[in-house]
Amino acid sequence: MTDDLEIRSGGVIAVDTESLRSAAARLAVLADDGDRLRALLAELAGVLDDAGVWIFTPTAQAAAAGEQAAELAGGLRSMADTYELVELWIQIETARSMNDAERVALLRLVSGQLIATHPDAAVRAVAEIMGWQVGRREGVVTQLGGAVDGFGFLMPGGVTRQMAGVLGGAIALLGTVAVDAVGRGAVRGVPLRGTPRPVTVTPVESARGAVPTGVADVARRIPRDEGRVRVEKYTMATGSAQFVAYVAGTQVGASDDEPWDMASNVELYAGSRSASYDATIAAIAAAGAHPGDTVYLAGHSQGAMVASHVAASGVYEVPALVTFGDPVQVAVGPDTLSVDIRHRDDPVAALAAGGHPGSAGSADSFVAERSSPASLVDGEAPMEPHALTRYVETATLLDASTDPRMGPVRSIFDALGQAVSVQVTVYDATRRG
Repeated sequence: MTDDLEIRSGGVIAVDTESLRSAAARLAVLADDGDRLRALLAELAGVLDDAGVWIFTPTAQAAAAGEQAAELAGGLRSMADTYELVELWIQIETARSMNDAERVALLRLVSGQLIATHPDAAVRAVAEIMGWQVGRREGVVTQLGGAVDGFGFLMPGGVTRQMAGVLGGAIALLGTVAVDAVGRGAVRGVPLRGTPRPVTVTPVESARGAVPTGVADVARRIPRDEGRVRVEKYTMATGSAQFVAYVAGTQVGASDDEPWDMASNVELYAGSRSASYDATIAAIAAAGAHPGDTVYLAGHSQGAMVASHVAASGVYEVPALVTFGDPVQVAVGPDTLSVDIRHRDDPVAALAAGGHPGSAGSADSFVAERSSPASLVDGEAPMEPHALTRYVETATLLDASTDPRMGPVRSIFDALGQAVSVQVTVYDATRRG
């Protein structure tokens, strides 16, 4: 299990420009202090020389320190200009997607003024965006390229193993470009199309439970075998109730009445209601939750897509959403802490096409990402990075992280720990008709 976990705010921007400018201002003060110190030392050296006294005075060192501080301050200001411009472009695209022509015009004016003042920042901003676009594809291109390389013996005569790998990488790259063209990876928080699907949910397990110990424990509670939705009801000391729902991923080779089939996958990805979505809503209601109640959500794969759309639906108050290998990134509201856990080489997570170029959810939201290499070359299936067991490993690294952004996540478990009782019900589901 490699420890290359990256935690960032999401999208292109992972930098607080205000902090950059604040640091630049402090360095500028240090640069001025260094310059004044150099002048004082030079004056002192002159006085001592006139008196016939020689003593070492670090004039050159003070001058070098001041110059270095000034150079660093300038670099930080340049970075701030660059990322502010990227943020403006992201806001323009968001406003355009919402058909807000007035805001688009205003933001373009601000962007033009910044470019006019700092033309070099535009070049750097373009480079940052291009780097993000390439980087978000790199893992899955390598992964699927390795898969084709592993099947090199099936290639026509004259096609070497190296050529097969290059061909596989090209196929994977074309696939990710096609995903971009479809434009379904980053989804605005709009209602799903279509009418509710007829489904039946049946409790298959009921027991007393306990609060999750961390994000890895959340991943372990997502149903994999029996049941499709696990709902935990937390009864608080006040008598009120809160709920946590864990939603399963796609069931491969399922029967015709299975709501979590590939048909539901395609429907959800295309922005339509699915039987899995309606079964999840039904399971949460069966556990006792009413519209407007507090419901925390978690899911893997198709279940992550379902949980994301439930969070954005407005049916419940959703303080937190935790997703593993989500094929989309839904723009949940500012009151929802979104924890989006992805593997760079997960072909399913690659369908999100890097997610939103900006952040989604509350100010505490973040994306946690790493590579979990596995391909036919390694003797493993190319879909292995999508396995829930692999995401449990990544979540374990996240739980051990000292990153301050994990603070609000741990606070959620602490708050749920105030419950006087926890009731767990696991629901299975079938299509009707």
